[in-house]
Amino acid sequence: MEYQIATNASAFNSISAMNSANTYRILLADDHQVVLDGLTMLLQKEDDLNIVGRAQNGSELIDMLRTKDVDLVITDINMPEMDGISSTTSIRKNYPDLRILVLSMHDDSNYITAVLKAGANGYLVKNAGRKEVLKAIRKVINGESYYSPEAAKAVMDNMGSSRNEMPGLSDREKQIVKLICEEFTTREIAEKLFLSFHTVEKHRKNIIAKLDVRNTAGLVKWAIRNGIC
Repeated sequence: MEYQIATNASAFNSISAMNSANTYRILLADDHQVVLDGLTMLLQKEDDLNIVGRAQNGSELIDMLRTKDVDLVITDINMPEMDGISSTTSIRKNYPDLRILVLSMHDDSNYITAVLKAGANGYLVKNAGRKEVLKAIRKVINGESYYSPEAAKAVMDNMGSSRNEMPGLSDREKQIVKLICEEFTTREIAEKLFLSFHTVEKHRKNIIAKLDVRNTAGLVKWAIRNGIC
């Protein structure tokens, strides 16, 4: 039986109930062919799991979703053209009830926190074994969340650390970061802190250099990932 992706919670629940006796449709996204092949071999052995497409980047993933009925997306984070965080954000906006499981080599809390904030329902590190992968898939596809032990520990460690820590920044630079997060312009920050426009600009450039980000947008993204904004 064919049907469209659910657009609300009640519709998704009824679809899940119908699907319980049938198969779940899964779309894979990873830029490494060996990972796609390995997942394909694993899932093909399961009667209730059906791969309906394989994408090698986030853009291709988004394009496939426009033409395919999908119950679960399994995606990597680091991919060309559009990464897993951006594609997850797009999926959550356009397909709010579609389930998303991230399968990544990263166990860094910043990556994990960022993709969960983007809307992923689960996070699995690529060293997971067959049983854990299948367990994660079935939990996420049935409306639950799943985090591998490494991912869960990274998130808890991140939560346990000081959310306002900004290592390497002066007190003035920390003030400026917080004001940037609150959408104050350079001129407004200068007036608020009784500084010149050029002084604030110099601080902003120093902050970007210290945090090793490319621009103000990267600065804000870093601040969100670290619980500053």
